[in-house]
Amino acid sequence: MCLPEPPKWKEDAITKFIGDVQHNAYVTFVKYSTEFSRLIEVDSLFREAIGCTNNAKFWFACLFPLKAHSAFLSAVQLIMGTQAQESYMVMRGTIENALYGYYIFKHKELAEVYLKRDENLQTKREMKKRFQNKAIIEELKADEMSLGSAVEILYERVIDFGAHPNEKSLSSALKRTDLKDGVRFDVSYLTDNPKVIELGLKTVTQVGIACVKIIELQFPERFKIVGLSDKIQSISRFF
Repeated sequence: MCLPEPPKWKEDAITKFIGDVQHNAYVTFVKYSTEFSRLIEVDSLFREAIGCTNNAKFWFACLFPLKAHSAFLSAVQLIMGTQAQESYMVMRGTIENALYGYYIFKHKELAEVYLKRDENLQTKREMKKRFQNKAIIEELKADEMSLGSAVEILYERVIDFGAHPNEKSLSSALKRTDLKDGVRFDVSYLTDNPKVIELGLKTVTQVGIACVKIIELQFPERFKIVGLSDKIQSISRFF
């Protein structure tokens, strides 16, 4: 349903910005139709993967794939709207949610550690000690080297390009204009750089595939029964 714009919409800086993001999403949808078609495929795989967690005996760990999928959709929305650097912040959350689900599924006793995090200073320290992303990725590599290595690369990339305020995060948004009396620097909130947009679309697709594969490690038989493993392998060939 197409709704008319409410009164005073785009009369302020915030709603004008939101309108610009929506416009850019339409342009991205048309201009990068091939890349977006793959995102649709990955989203479908994600939804099927979540379906494979239904009626699992250890239900708590199955909540994290849902959070990972929600974050994945948010990251897609951000990069489609050309908020490239900000999309990497959410991609990091996508990966971390998938990793937490995998880790708690393997170590069920950690569910209590996770849930008691904010009870006191000691429980918070225990949570930080037991849930270290580097250590979780190393365990993932021990279980499935190729997947763990791919996740490690993706995790470093999203940190480099926006999840942390690192050099690439700034330089990819920076614009320099030489003036007669000096130099002007601007930081783009919405990028028009095709290379930046293409890298963001590729990365969020890879992040989605990686997260689905992480879920597969927890339910390999269910994935095989419904043919999801073959589908994952098929789309992975593009990357």
